[in-house]
Amino acid sequence: MTRSGTRDLSIRRLLDSRGGHIDHVLEYNKDPAYLADMVLYKLTVWAQEEVEKSDLTTRELIRRLGISPAQFYRLLDQTNYRKSMR
Repeated sequence: MTRSGTRDLSIRRLLDSRGGHIDHVLEYNKDPAYLADMVLYKLTVWAQEEVEKSDLTTRELIRRLGISPAQFYRLLDQTNYRKSMR
């Protein structure tokens, strides 16, 4: 881990141990990794809402997107942060 990575980890632990709101600090400071995760989360929630509103079946959505069922469910998984936005 780099020196700045160690420092960031120490700051996170300190804030968490004191009941600080690390999310607010990271957002306020425009932490790129945090902001990317938040965008990914918001896009995932939006996609879930659109799927729920759709009159199409899940199977039809998967067919029209041209992806596998596993990929479809990974895209809708809020806890999967390994998705690419590229």
